[in-house]
Amino acid sequence: VTLNAQKTDAGEGLIPIPVNEIQFVFGADATTSVTVTGSTINANNITLSATSTVNATPATNDLMIVSTTADSTVSVVDSSLIAGGVLGISATSSTTATSAADGIGIPTLGDASVSTLDVDSSAIATVTGSSVLTVGGAATILASNTINASTDSDAETGVAGAGIAITLVDQTTRAAVDAGSATWSAASLSVVATSDNTVAGTSKASPGGAEEDGSNPDTPESRTDNNANNNGTSVSVAGALTYTSLDSSTEAYIQGPNSLVIGSVGELVVRAASAHTSSATADGSTVSGAATGVGVAVAVNDVDVTTDAWLDGGVHLTAPTVSVKANNVDSKIDSFVASATSGAGNADPANVNVAGALAVNLVNGRRTAAVGVEPPALATGASVSGNLTLAAASDGSDSTVAKADSGPGSTLGFGASIALSLMDESTEAKIVDDATVGSVGDLTLSAVANRTSSNEAKTGASGGLAFSPSVAVSLSNMSSRTTPGSGSELAIGGNYDASAAQTARLTTKADGEATDASTAAVGVSLA
Repeated sequence: VTLNAQKTDAGEGLIPIPVNEIQFVFGADATTSVTVTGSTINANNITLSATSTVNATPATNDLMIVSTTADSTVSVVDSSLIAGGVLGISATSSTTATSAADGIGIPTLGDASVSTLDVDSSAIATVTGSSVLTVGGAATILASNTINASTDSDAETGVAGAGIAITLVDQTTRAAVDAGSATWSAASLSVVATSDNTVAGTSKASPGGAEEDGSNPDTPESRTDNNANNNGTSVSVAGALTYTSLDSSTEAYIQGPNSLVIGSVGELVVRAASAHTSSATADGSTVSGAATGVGVAVAVNDVDVTTDAWLDGGVHLTAPTVSVKANNVDSKIDSFVASATSGAGNADPANVNVAGALAVNLVNGRRTAAVGVEPPALATGASVSGNLTLAAASDGSDSTVAKADSGPGSTLGFGASIALSLMDESTEAKIVDDATVGSVGDLTLSAVANRTSSNEAKTGASGGLAFSPSVAVSLSNMSSRTTPGSGSELAIGGNYDASAAQTARLTTKADGEATDASTAAVGVSLA
């Protein structure tokens, strides 16, 4: 028996919407679902699948808004699935989306090029209620979610005004068993959620740079979720601005009351795996010293990603090996980048020449393999008969760069380069306090984390009176730990092995360079 829902959407044509100028909206939506409720299916092999695919690649325009949705859901509720062979339940979402804008061919105080991409993608596969699975072969519950999203705003082809690139990605991936009283059986059972995303935003300033536009309510702060500032001092105008926001949740779990009994002849696996690549690049170097506007560049990469696998609810699991894992997909390394390069700007002695670069890299990440849920007051754990392994692993890198082109200074040339890197990442294999694990055989807890970080601010000043500070600030909070929990005494019939390892490499560098000593040029660096 096969129940399959599929949809592919390449998006609708460009829809012009008149505002101050003309902007175009492009949308794509692929939503699929398969729901089995209050039913009995008895067959040799059973396949339930939903697949949603979005391919949105519209043509380039001056002002673009692209919005996509890919949602796939497979839900089994209060049903009995009996398969003599194999059972496959899968929800798959895939998105490829681009938004590209080029410069307006007329002078403008405000935005010469604006490109916005909003991606929403979910893949959810669940078995809930009083459902029962009886499978002679392998049973698989899978959710898979892949995103490739890129935003480009190239105002260099215009005359004057800012280049703005905004990318917003929201990704939800879940494979779950949340059932009531029942007895399940299978040759093997896998509950797996995988997410993979590549998100990139790029902006370039126009040759004439940007000036403040009092009629435009959108500011660098408002466009970056209040992250375009240094120690509370906001950037008032940017020639090139890129904001990339990635919010991704990946989870796989089995939970149910202690009357839910799942037996597997082979391995029982609960796994959440993810791979994240997110970048923000802003380039103001296209602005020359003769421009009437500024070449300030602001790049903000804002990331919040969680990958969790767990058991809870007192569920009874019987298998030779029960594995709960949270890790990277296929040994891929997470990558997070923020890069800003400033140009010059107005050389009129009556004005202030601001040529600053601000790069902000904000990353909050977590990978957890656990028995029990937080807070501990809600955790009951599980009862495992067999060997139990909890394993969490993270592997990633991040790079933050702020630099300035050194060009002919004006009456006052300010070429500040500021790079801020704020990382908070935890990798943990744990038994939550007060959660039980039953009478296990071998109990293995493992947590491994690796990260390489670099942060660099570099600037240059020359001519006239030029002041050119560079500041690089790195705050890295990494943790890798295993925790057996506190509360009930663990009943371990075999070996107990707990290990945690962490490798972190952090380089922070500030380089202030001044040229043309015949006048007044000052370079200052702080790391």
